[in-house]
Amino acid sequence: MKETSLIASRFKNLREALADKGLAQLGDTMINFAFSVAKTARTGYPTGARVDNQVLAQAARQSGLRDIMRSRLDRHDIADAAEAVLALAWLRDLISIEELVAMLADSQLDEIDSMARLISEVIRRLEKAAEP
Repeated sequence: MKETSLIASRFKNLREALADKGLAQLGDTMINFAFSVAKTARTGYPTGARVDNQVLAQAARQSGLRDIMRSRLDRHDIADAAEAVLALAWLRDLISIEELVAMLADSQLDEIDSMARLISEVIRRLEKAAEP
């Protein structure tokens, strides 16, 4: 088992992982990197773009992630959970950085839709991996 799998295994369930600030910080770095690479690929110009919390929060709602979370959360908490779920999937080897970039680079979708599609896919993979 690789070291990142050991880190990911400490979370008992998805809801616990969604509230972890360390996972959210890792996910923040990952998603901003992947978003920057995807935007660079789409535009042909290097960029250091960041994903806005409003985009992440709306994508979390659209993807169904918000339904898994506890109630009474603000936009920042919802965005953190979206970042945490992406980091958890990467730590568990369920998605690669290359896949993140490819899904975000789809020029047919706007930022919210491509992010929602990505989060939905990550949730699906996490749920499938949790099946006995």
